[in-house]
Amino acid sequence: MNPKNILYIAAAHAPKLPAIDHLVVDQIPYIEYTSPRPLTHYDLVIVDLTSIGNLQKYIDNIRLHVTDTPIIGVITTAQANMALESIYNQLQGHIEATDLSSAPVLRYVIRHTLQHAKQQEAMRLKLETLERRLDDQKLLRRIDYELGYSLDANRVIHLAIDSALRLTGAEGGSIGWIDESSQQLMILARLGRYTQLTDHIPLAELHHYENVREVLQKSKIIVETEDQYSSILLPLVSRRVTRGIISLDHVPENFYYDQADWEFLQHLVNRTATALEIVSSYERIRFQAQKLDTLNELSVNLARHLERSDVLDAGIASIATLLDVSDVLYLDFQPQTRTLYVEHVYHAPIEHALTIVPVGHVIEMFNYPMLLAMLRFTIFQIRLHDKNANTEDILFIEELGLLTVLLAPIINESGELSGVIAVGESRYDRLFSADEIALVKSFVGSMGISLRKAELFHHVQTLEQTKSEIIHMLSHDMRTPLSRLVLGLTVYERKNAPLTEREQEFVQSVRVTVQEMQNLLEDVLSLEQVESGSTSNWRHFDITEVLERLQRTFSEHAKLRHQTLIAEIPNESITVLGSEIQIQQAFSNYLSNAIKYTPDGGNIVMRAYVKDGFLIFEVEDSGYGIPEEAQAKIFSRFYRAKHPATERIAGTGLGLSLVKTVIERHGGKVWFKSKSGVGSTFSCSIPIKEL
Repeated sequence: MNPKNILYIAAAHAPKLPAIDHLVVDQIPYIEYTSPRPLTHYDLVIVDLTSIGNLQKYIDNIRLHVTDTPIIGVITTAQANMALESIYNQLQGHIEATDLSSAPVLRYVIRHTLQHAKQQEAMRLKLETLERRLDDQKLLRRIDYELGYSLDANRVIHLAIDSALRLTGAEGGSIGWIDESSQQLMILARLGRYTQLTDHIPLAELHHYENVREVLQKSKIIVETEDQYSSILLPLVSRRVTRGIISLDHVPENFYYDQADWEFLQHLVNRTATALEIVSSYERIRFQAQKLDTLNELSVNLARHLERSDVLDAGIASIATLLDVSDVLYLDFQPQTRTLYVEHVYHAPIEHALTIVPVGHVIEMFNYPMLLAMLRFTIFQIRLHDKNANTEDILFIEELGLLTVLLAPIINESGELSGVIAVGESRYDRLFSADEIALVKSFVGSMGISLRKAELFHHVQTLEQTKSEIIHMLSHDMRTPLSRLVLGLTVYERKNAPLTEREQEFVQSVRVTVQEMQNLLEDVLSLEQVESGSTSNWRHFDITEVLERLQRTFSEHAKLRHQTLIAEIPNESITVLGSEIQIQQAFSNYLSNAIKYTPDGGNIVMRAYVKDGFLIFEVEDSGYGIPEEAQAKIFSRFYRAKHPATERIAGTGLGLSLVKTVIERHGGKVWFKSKSGVGSTFSCSIPIKEL
């Protein structure tokens, strides 16, 4: 075939080729990329290679449609003219068009130019690929850095979804992450106009979301195409477990042409899963640290309560706060009847919650033998919608009226079941995590101790009440015969007057003994009243007035024994809160002991001053002192230090014990220093309470 119809693809401003007889030449600039005739019309194509980079696409298109048409490349318009002339000459010489490749028409120029152009194009493509990979690596490093070192969940999530949208050209996307506690796929972030996943999805309802279920359960990538766009669901896999999902919506069709983009997307998804796992672990640790701090505070607060009802109120409310649950119940176990008695209930005032069992409800554990057996040694949870739950568990949780319940047994000191803490949720199906179960287990242990302490406190109160009743009864029963004995002695003295010396010694001995018994009764009653008395009748009073009264009273007592009492007390008013009678009695005991255990003619100093918010009261004497071996027990009940000089001094051994009890009940302390044969200084402190 002879080339008569020729297409010349010229540079943008190349001059028109001259017409040559018998040759039809169509000339177009390369920027048009369109031919005026069908490509099959031309016998030959001449291409200006000056802009080969821009023409390569056009030439490839020509090859797709016309594979048999020869193509000659030139680099100038002059060479194009020479090619046309050579072609004309060849036509005149009847040279076939198929021989053009072997003809000497610009053969060297065409071959060299085409080879050079191909090399340039190959280098350009390689350079573009390298530059793109370099840009991808830079972006990957930035994403890796941000995802790997950021512990801010929101930053990680939004960086991941934003990078995915930029890469794929998607118009919307979202990230979901499985929350083990609520058993839901939680939607952490949504971006863009089109988002497939908009609401949290309960895992129990995944059968309504077939594609999501396939991704989560089988770690599959799912692509759905519609028109020129598609949606992609990718699993977030960490440690070979699918933890979440990335949804990309309205993705352009051209995204799928580039394998590098797919590889980059998969790397981004994997890195996001790892980063979210790290953030989740960090958040879990931080959450547990906060919960442990809260647990410690709640345990300390719980330990302050001594009444059983107060312990249950504080304990159950604390658990509800700690785990953010809707319901907590205390079930008291009755071993004789094998029943659980609903003693206390916490129910959050919320909507859309089930109605749970009321206080006073009795659960017959004969109906739940396996569950009762488990309660004796372990903590466990039951979920109403758990497909693995047995019939007994389902009936039990339905009787409680809950969707999820965590049962924590309280074991007494004998190793027997005494009660059960039921931590429940009636708003939604919840799965308690191992960390939450550990918190409950720890707190229930503290609550069991507090309940045991409350039980002991109740026993102590009962014993104290019994003791008080016995003391009052004995004091009443003993006062009457003692009074009659004193009266009898008086009558005997009057009827038999004058008494002999021996009779007088006998009567006096009896009187002293009766007086000691009366003093002992008074001290026992006073101590009992202090220990059993409440603080409800305490009031603010000026302690300076008490000190002045004591100075006047004991100055007279000291004069009877030729002792000197020196008072160093404040002139200003000092207010304290408490029982004025008890504090005055405590100070009086210090002063009376000083006078009693100081020889005639000795010195006593009564001193009071303010220091660090406390009134300090001291009594210093020049008495016999206390032996060193007796000092450790000096404030013990009924204890008296043995000293040759004090053996005949009357006393019950309760005076200093009463001082210690009174002062400590008022928030103060007692102390002393003493040296045998030199004297003693007894001190105490009372907190100042200004009005």
